[in-house]
Amino acid sequence: MDILQFLVVVLSLILIISSLFLLLIKNEEKKSKYFWIVFIGGMGWLIAFLLRIIPLNLTKSLTLVSLGIDLSDTQAVQAASHNNVLVLIWGPIFAGLFEEFCRYFLISKIRDVKSNYPKGPIILGLGWTLGEIIYIYTAYLISMNTLNIPWETSAWSLVLASLFERFTVSVFHVLMSLIIFQSILEKRLKKRYGLWIAITLHILFDGLIIVWIIFFPLENLINIWTLEMAFALQTLITLIFVSKYWDRKIREKLGSLSNEEAINLVT
Repeated sequence: MDILQFLVVVLSLILIISSLFLLLIKNEEKKSKYFWIVFIGGMGWLIAFLLRIIPLNLTKSLTLVSLGIDLSDTQAVQAASHNNVLVLIWGPIFAGLFEEFCRYFLISKIRDVKSNYPKGPIILGLGWTLGEIIYIYTAYLISMNTLNIPWETSAWSLVLASLFERFTVSVFHVLMSLIIFQSILEKRLKKRYGLWIAITLHILFDGLIIVWIIFFPLENLINIWTLEMAFALQTLITLIFVSKYWDRKIREKLGSLSNEEAINLVT
Protein backbone atom coordinates (compact mmCIF):
# COMPACT_ATOMS: atom_id res chain seq x y z
CA MET A 1 0.00 0.00 0.00
CA ASP A 2 1.10 3.59 -0.49
CA ILE A 3 1.54 6.16 2.26
CA LEU A 4 -2.02 7.50 1.88
CA GLN A 5 -3.53 4.03 2.15
CA PHE A 6 -1.32 3.26 5.13
CA LEU A 7 -2.51 6.39 6.92
CA VAL A 8 -6.15 5.66 6.07
CA VAL A 9 -5.93 2.22 7.68
CA VAL A 10 -3.98 3.26 10.79
CA LEU A 11 -5.92 6.45 11.49
CA SER A 12 -9.27 4.72 10.89
CA LEU A 13 -8.41 1.98 13.39
CA ILE A 14 -7.20 4.47 16.00
CA LEU A 15 -10.34 6.57 15.49
CA ILE A 16 -12.65 3.56 15.91
CA ILE A 17 -10.91 2.26 19.04
CA SER A 18 -10.60 5.73 20.58
CA SER A 19 -14.28 6.45 19.94
CA LEU A 20 -15.36 3.20 21.61
CA PHE A 21 -13.05 3.89 24.55
CA LEU A 22 -14.29 7.46 25.06
CA LEU A 23 -17.89 6.28 24.80
CA LEU A 24 -17.29 3.71 27.54
CA ILE A 25 -15.73 6.20 29.97
CA LYS A 26 -17.95 9.17 29.12
CA ASN A 27 -19.83 9.10 32.43
CA GLU A 28 -16.91 8.01 34.61
CA GLU A 29 -15.54 10.45 37.21
CA LYS A 30 -12.02 8.98 37.39
CA LYS A 31 -11.13 8.58 33.73
CA SER A 32 -7.37 8.31 34.27
CA LYS A 33 -7.58 4.73 35.59
CA TYR A 34 -9.08 3.60 32.29
CA PHE A 35 -6.21 5.07 30.31
CA TRP A 36 -3.98 3.00 32.56
CA ILE A 37 -6.01 -0.14 31.73
CA VAL A 38 -5.58 0.56 28.00
CA PHE A 39 -1.82 0.86 28.51
CA ILE A 40 -1.69 -2.37 30.53
CA GLY A 41 -3.69 -4.13 27.82
CA GLY A 42 -1.26 -3.00 25.13
CA MET A 43 1.72 -4.06 27.20
CA GLY A 44 0.00 -7.39 27.86
CA TRP A 45 -0.13 -8.16 24.15
CA LEU A 46 3.52 -7.15 23.74
CA ILE A 47 4.68 -9.27 26.68
CA ALA A 48 2.73 -12.30 25.43
CA PHE A 49 4.30 -11.79 21.98
CA LEU A 50 7.85 -11.51 23.32
CA LEU A 51 7.50 -14.47 25.68
CA ARG A 52 6.44 -16.84 22.92
CA ILE A 53 9.16 -15.97 20.39
CA ILE A 54 11.90 -18.29 21.72
CA PRO A 55 9.72 -21.36 22.51
CA LEU A 56 7.85 -20.92 19.21
CA ASN A 57 11.03 -20.76 17.12
CA LEU A 58 12.56 -23.65 19.06
CA THR A 59 9.47 -25.81 18.53
CA LYS A 60 9.38 -24.96 14.83
CA SER A 61 13.07 -25.85 14.49
CA LEU A 62 12.56 -29.20 16.23
CA THR A 63 9.60 -29.89 13.95
CA LEU A 64 11.66 -29.07 10.86
CA VAL A 65 14.43 -31.40 12.04
CA SER A 66 11.91 -34.17 12.71
CA LEU A 67 10.70 -33.74 9.13
CA GLY A 68 14.24 -34.34 7.92
CA ILE A 69 14.87 -30.74 6.86
CA ASP A 70 18.39 -29.39 7.17
CA LEU A 71 18.19 -26.11 9.11
CA SER A 72 21.16 -24.77 7.14
CA ASP A 73 19.15 -25.12 3.93
CA THR A 74 17.46 -21.71 3.94
CA GLN A 75 15.30 -22.41 0.91
CA ALA A 76 13.94 -25.69 2.32
CA VAL A 77 13.29 -24.11 5.72
CA GLN A 78 11.38 -21.20 4.18
CA ALA A 79 9.33 -23.54 1.99
CA ALA A 80 8.33 -25.73 4.94
CA SER A 81 7.69 -22.73 7.19
CA HIS A 82 5.21 -21.31 4.69
CA ASN A 83 3.52 -24.47 3.43
CA ASN A 84 3.79 -27.34 5.93
CA VAL A 85 0.84 -27.65 8.33
CA LEU A 86 2.96 -29.33 11.00
CA VAL A 87 5.18 -26.23 11.12
CA LEU A 88 2.49 -23.60 10.62
CA ILE A 89 0.18 -24.92 13.34
CA TRP A 90 2.57 -23.93 16.13
CA GLY A 91 1.93 -20.22 15.50
CA PRO A 92 -1.79 -20.33 16.46
CA ILE A 93 -1.13 -22.75 19.34
CA PHE A 94 1.53 -20.57 20.97
CA ALA A 95 -0.46 -17.38 20.31
CA GLY A 96 -3.54 -18.85 21.98
CA LEU A 97 -1.65 -20.18 24.99
CA PHE A 98 0.59 -17.20 25.70
CA GLU A 99 -1.93 -14.43 24.96
CA GLU A 100 -4.79 -15.94 26.94
CA PHE A 101 -2.68 -16.92 29.94
CA CYS A 102 -1.21 -13.38 29.99
CA ARG A 103 -4.69 -11.91 29.62
CA TYR A 104 -5.95 -14.08 32.49
CA PHE A 105 -3.04 -13.01 34.69
CA LEU A 106 -3.66 -9.30 34.06
CA ILE A 107 -7.42 -9.49 34.60
CA SER A 108 -6.93 -11.44 37.84
CA LYS A 109 -4.33 -8.98 39.20
CA ILE A 110 -5.64 -5.55 38.19
CA ARG A 111 -8.31 -4.39 40.63
CA ASP A 112 -9.82 -1.78 38.31
CA VAL A 113 -10.44 -4.51 35.72
CA LYS A 114 -11.72 -7.35 37.86
CA SER A 115 -13.96 -5.10 40.00
CA ASN A 116 -15.63 -3.45 37.02
CA TYR A 117 -17.46 -5.96 34.83
CA PRO A 118 -17.99 -5.66 31.90
CA LYS A 119 -16.33 -2.29 31.33
CA GLY A 120 -12.92 -3.26 32.76
CA PRO A 121 -12.40 -6.36 30.56
CA ILE A 122 -13.72 -4.53 27.48
CA ILE A 123 -11.26 -1.66 27.93
CA LEU A 124 -8.41 -4.11 28.56
CA GLY A 125 -9.39 -5.81 25.29
CA LEU A 126 -9.27 -2.48 23.47
CA GLY A 127 -5.79 -1.86 24.86
CA TRP A 128 -4.77 -5.37 23.84
CA THR A 129 -5.78 -4.86 20.22
CA LEU A 130 -4.28 -1.35 20.20
CA GLY A 131 -0.93 -2.81 21.27
CA GLU A 132 -1.10 -5.32 18.42
CA ILE A 133 -2.00 -2.63 15.89
CA ILE A 134 0.86 -0.37 16.99
CA TYR A 135 3.35 -3.23 16.75
CA ILE A 136 2.15 -4.48 13.35
CA TYR A 137 2.20 -1.12 11.61
CA THR A 138 5.38 0.08 13.31
CA ALA A 139 7.11 -3.13 12.21
CA TYR A 140 5.71 -2.55 8.72
CA LEU A 141 7.18 0.96 8.60
CA ILE A 142 10.56 -0.22 9.90
CA SER A 143 10.76 -3.04 7.35
CA MET A 144 9.85 -0.65 4.55
CA ASN A 145 12.65 1.73 5.51
CA THR A 146 15.24 -0.91 6.41
CA LEU A 147 14.75 -2.92 3.22
CA ASN A 148 14.25 0.21 1.09
CA ILE A 149 10.91 -1.12 -0.17
CA PRO A 150 9.12 1.53 -2.24
CA TRP A 151 5.58 2.58 -1.39
CA GLU A 152 3.29 1.09 -4.02
CA THR A 153 -0.42 1.72 -4.45
CA SER A 154 -2.52 -1.35 -3.68
CA ALA A 155 -6.05 -2.01 -4.81
CA TRP A 156 -8.41 -0.28 -2.40
CA SER A 157 -10.26 -3.59 -2.02
CA LEU A 158 -7.09 -4.98 -0.38
CA VAL A 159 -6.77 -1.92 1.84
CA LEU A 160 -10.40 -2.32 2.89
CA ALA A 161 -9.76 -6.01 3.59
CA SER A 162 -6.86 -5.06 5.86
CA LEU A 163 -8.99 -2.52 7.73
CA PHE A 164 -11.88 -4.97 8.04
CA GLU A 165 -9.58 -7.68 9.40
CA ARG A 166 -8.10 -5.45 12.09
CA PHE A 167 -11.59 -4.36 13.16
CA THR A 168 -12.70 -8.00 13.38
CA VAL A 169 -9.61 -8.90 15.40
CA SER A 170 -10.28 -5.95 17.73
CA VAL A 171 -13.79 -7.22 18.48
CA PHE A 172 -12.38 -10.72 18.98
CA HIS A 173 -9.85 -9.49 21.55
CA VAL A 174 -12.58 -7.75 23.53
CA LEU A 175 -14.66 -10.95 23.50
CA MET A 176 -11.69 -13.00 24.73
CA SER A 177 -11.30 -10.61 27.68
CA LEU A 178 -14.98 -11.06 28.58
CA ILE A 179 -14.74 -14.85 28.33
CA ILE A 180 -11.55 -14.95 30.42
CA PHE A 181 -13.26 -12.94 33.19
CA GLN A 182 -15.22 -16.04 34.28
CA SER A 183 -12.01 -17.77 35.30
CA ILE A 184 -11.14 -15.26 38.01
CA LEU A 185 -14.46 -16.05 39.71
CA GLU A 186 -13.61 -19.73 40.17
CA LYS A 187 -11.29 -21.03 42.90
CA ARG A 188 -10.66 -24.41 41.28
CA LEU A 189 -8.53 -24.54 38.13
CA LYS A 190 -10.64 -27.20 36.43
CA LYS A 191 -13.70 -24.94 36.71
CA ARG A 192 -12.00 -22.02 35.01
CA TYR A 193 -13.73 -22.82 31.74
CA GLY A 194 -13.34 -19.28 30.44
CA LEU A 195 -9.57 -19.65 30.21
CA TRP A 196 -9.75 -22.92 28.28
CA ILE A 197 -12.55 -21.68 26.01
CA ALA A 198 -10.58 -18.52 25.19
CA ILE A 199 -7.42 -20.51 24.40
CA THR A 200 -9.36 -22.87 22.13
CA LEU A 201 -11.19 -20.08 20.31
CA HIS A 202 -7.96 -18.12 19.84
CA ILE A 203 -6.17 -21.14 18.35
CA LEU A 204 -9.10 -21.79 16.00
CA PHE A 205 -9.26 -18.12 15.00
CA ASP A 206 -5.56 -17.86 14.14
CA GLY A 207 -5.67 -21.33 12.60
CA LEU A 208 -8.11 -20.20 9.93
CA ILE A 209 -5.31 -18.58 7.97
CA ILE A 210 -3.49 -21.94 7.78
CA VAL A 211 -6.53 -23.49 6.09
CA TRP A 212 -6.48 -20.71 3.51
CA ILE A 213 -2.71 -20.89 3.00
CA ILE A 214 -2.97 -24.61 2.23
CA PHE A 215 -6.21 -24.73 0.24
CA PHE A 216 -7.02 -21.22 -0.96
CA PRO A 217 -3.99 -19.23 -2.24
CA LEU A 218 -4.07 -15.73 -0.79
CA GLU A 219 -2.74 -14.19 -3.99
CA ASN A 220 -6.38 -14.29 -5.10
CA LEU A 221 -8.54 -11.34 -3.99
CA ILE A 222 -11.64 -13.51 -3.62
CA ASN A 223 -9.77 -15.90 -1.34
CA ILE A 224 -8.57 -12.98 0.78
CA TRP A 225 -12.13 -11.80 1.29
CA THR A 226 -13.43 -15.30 2.03
CA LEU A 227 -10.78 -15.51 4.76
CA GLU A 228 -11.96 -12.17 6.16
CA MET A 229 -15.52 -13.49 6.13
CA ALA A 230 -14.38 -16.60 7.99
CA PHE A 231 -12.74 -14.41 10.66
CA ALA A 232 -15.92 -12.33 10.87
CA LEU A 233 -18.14 -15.42 11.10
CA GLN A 234 -16.21 -16.87 14.04
CA THR A 235 -16.23 -13.48 15.74
CA LEU A 236 -19.98 -13.16 15.20
CA ILE A 237 -20.63 -16.65 16.61
CA THR A 238 -18.43 -15.81 19.60
CA LEU A 239 -20.29 -12.51 20.09
CA ILE A 240 -23.63 -14.32 20.13
CA PHE A 241 -22.26 -16.89 22.60
CA VAL A 242 -20.96 -14.17 24.94
CA SER A 243 -24.02 -11.91 24.76
CA LYS A 244 -26.69 -14.62 24.95
CA TYR A 245 -25.11 -17.06 27.40
CA TRP A 246 -21.67 -16.24 28.84
CA ASP A 247 -22.50 -12.74 30.04
CA ARG A 248 -25.53 -14.08 31.95
CA LYS A 249 -23.41 -16.85 33.46
CA ILE A 250 -20.87 -14.31 34.75
CA ARG A 251 -23.53 -11.98 36.16
CA GLU A 252 -25.20 -14.88 37.96
CA LYS A 253 -21.85 -15.87 39.45
CA LEU A 254 -21.15 -12.30 40.55
CA GLY A 255 -24.59 -12.11 42.14
CA SER A 256 -24.00 -15.32 44.10
CA LEU A 257 -20.72 -14.22 45.67
CA SER A 258 -20.66 -13.90 49.44
CA ASN A 259 -19.49 -10.62 50.98
CA GLU A 260 -16.11 -12.16 51.74
CA GLU A 261 -15.74 -13.48 48.18
CA ALA A 262 -16.72 -10.10 46.75
CA ILE A 263 -14.11 -8.36 48.93
CA ASN A 264 -11.45 -10.88 47.87
CA LEU A 265 -12.32 -10.26 44.23
CA VAL A 266 -11.59 -6.55 44.36
CA THR A 267 -8.49 -6.70 46.56
